[in-house]
Amino acid sequence: EYDYINENIWSGERIEVRKGDKWGIINKAGEVVLDIVYDEPFDCVCFDFDPHQRTFYIVERDGKMGILDYEFNEVIPAEYESLSLNFSSGVAAAGKNGKYGFIDFQNNIVIDFKYDDNGDFHEGLAAVKIGKKWGYINRREELVIPCLYDDAWDFTEGVALVKCDGRCGYINHAGEWAVEPRYDEALPFSEGLAAVSIADKWGYINHLGEFVIEPQFDGAFSFSAGRAMVQTEDGYKHINLFGEFID
Repeated sequence: EYDYINENIWSGERIEVRKGDKWGIINKAGEVVLDIVYDEPFDCVCFDFDPHQRTFYIVERDGKMGILDYEFNEVIPAEYESLSLNFSSGVAAAGKNGKYGFIDFQNNIVIDFKYDDNGDFHEGLAAVKIGKKWGYINRREELVIPCLYDDAWDFTEGVALVKCDGRCGYINHAGEWAVEPRYDEALPFSEGLAAVSIADKWGYINHLGEFVIEPQFDGAFSFSAGRAMVQTEDGYKHINLFGEFID
């Protein structure tokens, strides 16, 4: 009856099935408990803001994203072309009809869909794209950092990675350069360090723009729990905050 059955995903209580190119959920008795109308397999998430840590389903139907609760009630209707799952600030970035804005978890529009792209709110600011350039707004929709940048990332550790004229640097909340744009590629700060690339080699800088780990890697990832993955001639390895290999 079904082209694919995944009995292991939720310990057999709910079984993910595919019929043709559509997905749904049946119970152990074989009864359909979620209609087989969705485009993709289901991702289950818990949200940090939810004190009960309930399970929610991320769904996609006819190319649009939405969220269902564990009883399959519609929390966010599947009507968004893009939908961030980061509601930690109370709102999340979403895209609809080619424009981008912000909604809350009750599906209220908090900031109208008027931007050409956007990121989530972090440290009180969110990156937004107007035309071809990026800037930052606050929760009152005030453009507090003008749209001057070719690309922009979320604020972390008090600064945001931005790209300007093909070079990457970091700005503070006032839009001032915290680290001048002199890198070919870069990643946001994490655990006090940011991976940056110069002349095809990656290293790590501190908030003063000083290299703490000299450029020497073919690729690099952000630090997490005191370690980061890097790419070397011998493959991928992990380093600690001092640049020492730990595996």
